[in-house]
Amino acid sequence: MKITRRQEEFIAKLVDLSDEFDGPIHYSILAEHLRVSPFTAYDMLCVLEEKGLVTSEYHLAADKSGPGRAERLFFPARSIEEHKVKLANKYGGKIWEKKNLNDLC
Repeated sequence: MKITRRQEEFIAKLVDLSDEFDGPIHYSILAEHLRVSPFTAYDMLCVLEEKGLVTSEYHLAADKSGPGRAERLFFPARSIEEHKVKLANKYGGKIWEKKNLNDLC
């Protein structure tokens, strides 16, 4: 499966932010860091999820109870995480970011 350079940029930033926040993130955080609109970030994450590179889940905020709107949080698919670990072990550090993610798919 081929991915575009822009998709690769979104995945790399999602991986970095997921590591930084130690879990899934809201698309608005990704949008802020990539300096794109929240709509653009959300749409791109949905495309990447269809390709199997991103996963999402719904969370209800801890301070809310009962009915309400859950947030959709995104995180890298397990396959990206596994490749990241393999490359980090092979090359040390975060050199995986410099690798072409098309090689990982």
